[in-house]
Amino acid sequence: MGCDLDMSNPSVRKELDDWGRWYLNLIKPQGVRLDAVKHIEFTFFEDWLNQMRTDTNNPDLFAVGEYWNADCGKLLHYLDVNNNCLSLFDVALHFQFFNAGNASGFFDMGSLLNNTIISERPMNAVTFVDNHDTQPGQGTFFFCGGMVQAAGVCRDPAAERWTALCLLWGSVRHPA
Repeated sequence: MGCDLDMSNPSVRKELDDWGRWYLNLIKPQGVRLDAVKHIEFTFFEDWLNQMRTDTNNPDLFAVGEYWNADCGKLLHYLDVNNNCLSLFDVALHFQFFNAGNASGFFDMGSLLNNTIISERPMNAVTFVDNHDTQPGQGTFFFCGGMVQAAGVCRDPAAERWTALCLLWGSVRHPA
């Protein structure tokens, strides 16, 4: 991604710890979004998030990572490696929405949640239909749009709760 960090270098890790503490203490967010986590040493975020939660006295700090891969097995492996210390955007579900929206009415809606984080590990799923990466003109062009966006709110019946949902501001239409 053009900006590689040597995660094996203790001074790099210390700088990230110092920056994280400074940022979280200054802003006091309820959660953080971690971009392109598959490009960073897989074991980094478990230690880092645990340290940040301890150092900022915020054990409930929510974290969601962006890992662009349609293979739910790879997403679950990432969660396993990190002992489920964060959630992931359910990219596998996004691709199910994309497939449904492009199937000309021939998509089995009963299979919509198959092989998705929401079906396998609902407490670690942040659902979305489209985002800044999927809009026309972007590098990851798998834009669902239309009726699929309207139907994109997911409910986990097993947990009897609504999942964390991420809406793309660019897809929200306001009446004129």
